[in-house]
Amino acid sequence: MSERPGARRHGRTVRARVAFLRVMAPLCGVAIGATPGAVRAQASRLWRPDDRALLTDFSYVTAIAASQDMVFAATPTALVVYDRLSLQWRETAVPPLNFPGGGVVSMVADPLDDTAWLAAGAQWFEYRPLTHEWQSGLLPGGAAAVVLDSDNPTSGAWFDTGAGWVQVGPGGFVGVPGTPPAPGHRIAPLGIADLRRVAPAYPTALARIATDADLRSYQLTGAAMAPVDQQIYLATDGNGAFRLDPVGYAVEQLPSGLLAPGAGGMTVAHGRVCVGTDVLGAAGALVGASGRRGVTCVSDDLSEITPLESNPRDAAVGPFVRDVAIDERGGVWAASDAGVVRLGRGRAVRLTSAEGLPSSDARVLAADSGGVWVGTSAGLAFVDDADRPTVEGATQFGAAVGALAVSRDTLWVGSALGLLALPRGARQPVPAVGGPALRLPVVDLAVRGDTIVLLAETRVLWRTGGVWSDVGAGTPNVGRFVAVAMDGDGVWVAGTNGVAWLAPRAGTWVTMTSPDDVPQPVFDIAAAGRWVWVATAHGLVRYDKRALER
Repeated sequence: MSERPGARRHGRTVRARVAFLRVMAPLCGVAIGATPGAVRAQASRLWRPDDRALLTDFSYVTAIAASQDMVFAATPTALVVYDRLSLQWRETAVPPLNFPGGGVVSMVADPLDDTAWLAAGAQWFEYRPLTHEWQSGLLPGGAAAVVLDSDNPTSGAWFDTGAGWVQVGPGGFVGVPGTPPAPGHRIAPLGIADLRRVAPAYPTALARIATDADLRSYQLTGAAMAPVDQQIYLATDGNGAFRLDPVGYAVEQLPSGLLAPGAGGMTVAHGRVCVGTDVLGAAGALVGASGRRGVTCVSDDLSEITPLESNPRDAAVGPFVRDVAIDERGGVWAASDAGVVRLGRGRAVRLTSAEGLPSSDARVLAADSGGVWVGTSAGLAFVDDADRPTVEGATQFGAAVGALAVSRDTLWVGSALGLLALPRGARQPVPAVGGPALRLPVVDLAVRGDTIVLLAETRVLWRTGGVWSDVGAGTPNVGRFVAVAMDGDGVWVAGTNGVAWLAPRAGTWVTMTSPDDVPQPVFDIAAAGRWVWVATAHGLVRYDKRALER
């Protein structure tokens, strides 16, 4: 398709103005009360990618499209946006709540303003990456395909529906069935016949795309051609997306995100976050579940995404990784109902009750000098970090371990019986001293120096100077508490339905509970530097704390 003279320059000028206005526009917020013990709620907002970024499994792609500047890859639960020149990931656009579980069947991109048009089930969707805004509506009889008019791509999109071709205008107006642009005047996905015409030798490249390093096979699910330079982009049902040079047939793979659609337990250390898999993910993610399990480690700036897949033959983790820890030698440990697996140091190793754990049902991990502590449904054990790790000091005490935290002289153990303490050198944990509140079932623990934070089902207990206090007044409505993370002079608390920040001195909670802000359910939370990380069934979300304070 030819480009009108000056169109690219004009499009970038308009986009720059829109982006400037968007940055300068204030983000809205609603404050309800500011007295000690009150809960201050923030309204849902429009997020910039630098403020909130979502990583999920990008490998199962149902449709693909390309504009001059961007590549769009649709997965069953998200729209992934890449920079077309560098092939770097730009953002993951979270679709509206009415996004169908079956995913996108067809997609095209406007070459002038980068707008993506999606056909999904009985609905149309429009995504504008410059303002990060979605529009959607219903289509009569569902949609099988979407095309643009190459002579006037900004006039809206044409959808092939059960009632005939229907045009949806830029403002979302759905017209009556009509006549679409002629085939020679369309911007449309590439079919097999189109691929054979523009890249006759593409089957040779397809052989490199349809098989991964573990010799697993995949199918081609979509293809698109970029304007002007006519680079080709191919999508697969589990091996991600690729760029194909139609001249030399060189193949480059686009970043493929997490190992699985959802994020389970995680840990932050040494400038990166390592997050375990939730294979099932959110509702509808089963369509694109690859079955890959393990841990994905991500750098703070999201420039490096390193998958650590477990060996399904002899070192497989369970479908949901409950916790992750990193030992002193760089080994990454994952706990699940299939035991504990060490990844990232040579061949993966799995330990279960057969190797000495109190139970193969591993619940929580804590890195310590020389290895990791493993809490199970039946007790506690220490696993060394040797090349061939062994289980030491397994202890059964009649209660499931749900939380672990290491201080200088004590391992703190959170259990269904309350908080226990295991001093250095001791063999059995003993009940912690501090009053009846410490007998509550412990959900999570956080330790920094002599300060300990205990998360119970509905309360937050804080220990400083050896004295415990209840700082959870005005408990936020974030659902069932699941995790806590210390940060500065406060703590982040994750609930199944959102996250909250607690400043104990002020006694004030700041909550974020809208599904548009925090994909739900939430499983874990961590904080380091300027970032807050939240593990959800939709993937791993990184927030800039400065944006949360606005």
